Amino acid sequence: LDGPAASMINRHAVAAKADLIVMTTHGRGPIARIWLGSVSDELVRKTCIPILFVSPHETEADVGRDALFDRIIVPLDGSNLAEQILATVTPIASATQAEIMLVRVVQQWLQTRYAAGGKRVGGLRPSLRKQLQVIDERERNNAAKYLERIAKQLREDSLIVITRVLTQQSPASAILNCATAQKNGLIAMATHGHGGLKRLLVGSVTDKVLRGGRVPVLAQRPTDKLAVPSDDAAYDTSHAACEV
Repeated sequence: LDGPAASMINRHAVAAKADLIVMTTHGRGPIARIWLGSVSDELVRKTCIPILFVSPHETEADVGRDALFDRIIVPLDGSNLAEQILATVTPIASATQAEIMLVRVVQQWLQTRYAAGGKRVGGLRPSLRKQLQVIDERERNNAAKYLERIAKQLREDSLIVITRVLTQQSPASAILNCATAQKNGLIAMATHGHGGLKRLLVGSVTDKVLRGGRVPVLAQRPTDKLAVPSDDAAYDTSHAACEV
């Protein structure tokens, strides 16, 4: 293919009606990503076709290995956009008999601080501390109920689904820590497709997960964030929104 790598890969995948794109990512940092460019970064913002990102390893690839995923970690934030990844995850889980772990990260209002000697540091009035505890507990309960509602729908299709509420200030770190603890795990999540300086200033959980760990990541841009092109009528309508 001749032309800009990300655009040509996307155009070819759309024309071929591909179900999945698989590629390795170099995991460059935010400044290098802006100035040097990244095919994977640009592609995930251009296409609505799911992309499976695999971090490169020093050893040669073992093409004969059975690389079935035992567990698929699906971070959800309560939005319809994030839930769109489930349409891609469920066929994979059904075909591989993999367990789906639905994850919701909640941030605590009540933070526990420690002094240099390892002793807890308070500093809050008892009344305020109690209010924050109530808020934290309510947030965790709401997150658990939300995940169970989604899990119940998936279990109706004979899928194995568990839920987990994670409490941490950084959603990306919480997701990576959870995935790293799993053997033969896969992270599957939607991305809002921010790029360039906006990604650097605002941050992207998907981007941080992609660059921060060694666990394979299945990323997909929600389709209702995309515009339908008008320059190529030959594209199938089901794939048209992938070309922006």
